[in-house]
Amino acid sequence: FYKYKASWASFNTTGINQLISETEHLAIYPNPVINLLQINYKTSEPGKVQLEIINLHGEVLEHQILNSQNGINHVTIPVSQLTPGLYLFRLKSNIKTEIIKFIKK
Repeated sequence: FYKYKASWASFNTTGINQLISETEHLAIYPNPVINLLQINYKTSEPGKVQLEIINLHGEVLEHQILNSQNGINHVTIPVSQLTPGLYLFRLKSNIKTEIIKFIKK
């Protein structure tokens, strides 16, 4: 996992371009994704967070409530059941909501 300060960053690993999509406290990869979406998020205090995958019609397709630790947390979400296309990943905490677009291949 490489951290960049850009909203959309690209790096090259053995000739294959992969994307990391991130905000200040949230990063998802790989993007585009085939089977497993990796999520790293940072919280300033322990507590519950909501993770959601939303299609472009606004329908919530995946919803999880997780207990988070202070600092960096990691979650893997299987997405193989999603049809190929553009989706939104939303992370909600007591403090803020962050949304990142991702592509399912």
